Amino acid sequence: KIMDDLINKFPGYYQLHEWSGDIKNSLDVRQSEKRWEEALEINPDAFGSIMNLSALHYPTGINFQMLIENERDLDKAEKLLLRAQKILPNSSRPSRFLGNVYRAKNDFEKSLASYNKSLELIEKYEEGATSSSYANSLLVAGHVYTFQGKYEEGRNSEYLEMWNNFMNKIEATKCYRIKANMTLKSSSQIADDTDWHIDDQGEALKTAVFYI
Repeated sequence: KIMDDLINKFPGYYQLHEWSGDIKNSLDVRQSEKRWEEALEINPDAFGSIMNLSALHYPTGINFQMLIENERDLDKAEKLLLRAQKILPNSSRPSRFLGNVYRAKNDFEKSLASYNKSLELIEKYEEGATSSSYANSLLVAGHVYTFQGKYEEGRNSEYLEMWNNFMNKIEATKCYRIKANMTLKSSSQIADDTDWHIDDQGEALKTAVFYI
């Protein structure tokens, strides 16, 4: 209701329409679609609205509501994602979800190429090769082999190796954070000690920062 009132008051702000669509998605899918389409009428390059309109046609996650099955259109989703790709060519999201669309179309070569493209973009322009988004693209790329029935290739592929490397880095990061937490506690204990020295606490804190 508040967002609808704001849109009536400031109809030319495409962001309000976009945000309203985000809110309405869990309540009324058609109304969310309407709001995102309104955002595009105001700003044809509204990247978020284009991505959300595409996602109405294929699964992206449990928190996003799609259109009912007989209203979904993978061709429309593909066109929207290609449009988003032109607007933000360094974003990994269009490539990542084009992989989903092509996989749903059983075009596994295009699907794998799209997932690979998203990996390149994440590593070069976004969070990097140790991020959760990179791991997610790795995982779905590996799934393509399974859908193709190429189980051995999937098990022995570079994706499995990269996934294992990613998980090893995550485990190492967890260890560093545990060490950092322990070191910070040590520095606190030093501070509580009546005989503590500033140099001792400072060294402990520097070590904690190194681990983080």
